[in-house]
Amino acid sequence: MMLLVTSEGETLDSFVSDDFGHAPFFLLVDQETLDYHVIVNEFMDSPEGAGMAVANAIVSLGSVDAVLTGGIGGHGIKILRDAGIRVSPDEEGTVEQCVEDYKRRRAHIEKYGGERPVAAGPPCTRAGNPPRPWIRRLWGARLPRGRSSSCASRSGRPEMRGRPNMTI
Repeated sequence: MMLLVTSEGETLDSFVSDDFGHAPFFLLVDQETLDYHVIVNEFMDSPEGAGMAVANAIVSLGSVDAVLTGGIGGHGIKILRDAGIRVSPDEEGTVEQCVEDYKRRRAHIEKYGGERPVAAGPPCTRAGNPPRPWIRRLWGARLPRGRSSSCASRSGRPEMRGRPNMTI
C-alpha cells in the first residue's frame, strides 16, 4: 500500500506538515518496506486553491492508497475520497511514526471491522432535533434546569444561549 505523507522535510525523520496544500514536500512511502520518493510541492506558494490543486495532482498519480496529513480542507478531502483515496487528517509526529501508527490502525480495522465514518457535524445542528440518548447519558446531570438534550426547548423554540438581556 502506498501512502502519501505531507512533510516539512525530505526524510522519514521530518515532521508531518500541518497544511496539506502548502506542505513543502510529499513523501510517497511504501507501507511495507518504508522505501520512499520525495515530491516537491509546486503549489506551495499558491495564494488560494492549493489544497484542491494538490489533491488533483495526487489523484493523477494513480498509485496512492491513502494520504496522511496534519490538516486538510473540505474540498481536498472530497476530491481524494471521490477518487477512492483514504484520508487521515490530524496526524502529528514524524513521517515514520505516522506511517507506523497508520499501519497499526488499519490492521485493527481489518481485524475487528468497523471503519469509523467521518463525523457529520455536532449532535444538535438545528432546532427540532430529537434528544439523543448518549447526550442525555453524558450531560443529563449537568444540563441546566429546564433545558433538554436537543437544541430546541420543549416548546419548540430555540434555546437562549449566553447571557440574555445584556446591556452595555
